[in-house]
Amino acid sequence: MPTRFRAESAVMVYTLAKTATMNKVNPEACLAWVLGRIPDHPVNRIDDLKPQVYQDLIDALRAEVDTKDPASLSPVLMFTLKRD
Repeated sequence: MPTRFRAESAVMVYTLAKTATMNKVNPEACLAWVLGRIPDHPVNRIDDLKPQVYQDLIDALRAEVDTKDPASLSPVLMFTLKRD
């Protein structure tokens, strides 16, 4: 793999992590969220992968969790919400 390609990839990851941190979003969770969506995500909707969108999703999930019985929630969802 050419060095330039690796450098550009690293810059993209660092930029995403720093943007997440600046927006008070958990960078590790946000990066995992973005990487999980990239394969099927349309290129013309790249703005949907911004950390702010991730945080809006987490906020909506937290609001939903507040109205449900904690025993009915999946362990993965609870882990995601606790990490942020």
